Amino acid sequence: MYPEPLLTQGIRASLKGNTRRSIQSLNPSATSAELLEKLEEVYGSLKESDALMQDFSSSKQNPSESAFDWGVRVENLFQKLVRTGEIDTSQRNTILKRKFWRGLYLDKLREAMRVSHESTYTYEILRKKTRKEEEKMDSDSKVVYQNETEHSSKVHQTIRTIQNTKESKLDTVLRKMEALEREIQELRRDKSQGIKDRG
Repeated sequence: MYPEPLLTQGIRASLKGNTRRSIQSLNPSATSAELLEKLEEVYGSLKESDALMQDFSSSKQNPSESAFDWGVRVENLFQKLVRTGEIDTSQRNTILKRKFWRGLYLDKLREAMRVSHESTYTYEILRKKTRKEEEKMDSDSKVVYQNETEHSSKVHQTIRTIQNTKESKLDTVLRKMEALEREIQELRRDKSQGIKDRG
């Protein structure tokens, strides 16, 4: 894209202080690749290759991480191992497919993707199909949640209707009891006045 002399000049011009001094030992005609290699050697990852391999082996998808993000993370870990010489790129597809599939957080998603994992698909196709399946599962779970919410709403509405009916019937019974109580009091009054009138 850019001519080599322009790249090396840009790299050299962007460096300051100790970083600039670290490449002074290189030949002034060093290529951009040689400059970057020297910078990687001096400032690259200090993690031992065994630690990187351990990170790769033990990594799994986080509960809040999408399948796509998990796939990107697996690829980045793999690339670090390639740079250290721990993994040969000829096994890239097999290693990435196995790690990606085994590290999926949801058992349900892993089971749904078993056939794709065991097929001759490339890692990229497996990741894409997993992403689609994850979106489908998310969509299905939203529909189930919505249906449960609607059902719950109907149940609550029915319970309120029953409660309102019971309260209405209870109010009617209380009014009738109050009316009966008034009638009994009137009868007692009439009876007691009838006894006084005779006496």
